[in-house]
Amino acid sequence: MGVLRAAVGMGLAAACLAACGIPGPSEVSSAQSVVLADGTSAARFGTGDYGVVLIPAAGEDPADWQPLAEAIAQNRMIVLVLDVPSETSITAGRAWLLGDGGAQRVAVVASGGDAVRLANGFDQLIALSADLASSEASAMDVEPKLFLASEDDPLTADAALRLADDAPGDWNLANLVPGSGVGAGILDGPGAGDLVSAVVTRLNERR
Repeated sequence: MGVLRAAVGMGLAAACLAACGIPGPSEVSSAQSVVLADGTSAARFGTGDYGVVLIPAAGEDPADWQPLAEAIAQNRMIVLVLDVPSETSITAGRAWLLGDGGAQRVAVVASGGDAVRLANGFDQLIALSADLASSEASAMDVEPKLFLASEDDPLTADAALRLADDAPGDWNLANLVPGSGVGAGILDGPGAGDLVSAVVTRLNERR
């Protein structure tokens, strides 16, 4: 297990947003809505042979994740942001990417503990602000895992470090970014650039 602790200010975080491919307002393309096999919908971004299912936490607006989805898509990946996160919609989202989406493999970016609990069987897992108990780590798959959290949110920061140590598999990493935001709230704070950089870098390492 490795640990990264980022320490950048707002200016550098903003610069990283641009460097990592987060588009400005004039560059953001409209997402395409797709209907999944379970009847729920998702926003589709980009094209490519590596797919990503992005699972918002309960209560999060899927639109809040558009900047991250766009940044991933700009790296020649196809992304689905689920409108209604559930076990069936996650399965349907992965199936759509492997079928109609043309992806060869599919990773998952999950926000919050409940979403992470449902994210099984993917090529890799990126968990954001996952406040899971140590006892839950052993139930995870052996795929590579990146646990991201804000360094000033003790609950999720401690969980990220602990889960990277305890989860099965040989390629697990914890990355703490500046600020105290949780889930989509990280994109509104000083850790936004580091979050996007960490997610895009990790996805590219496996594609």
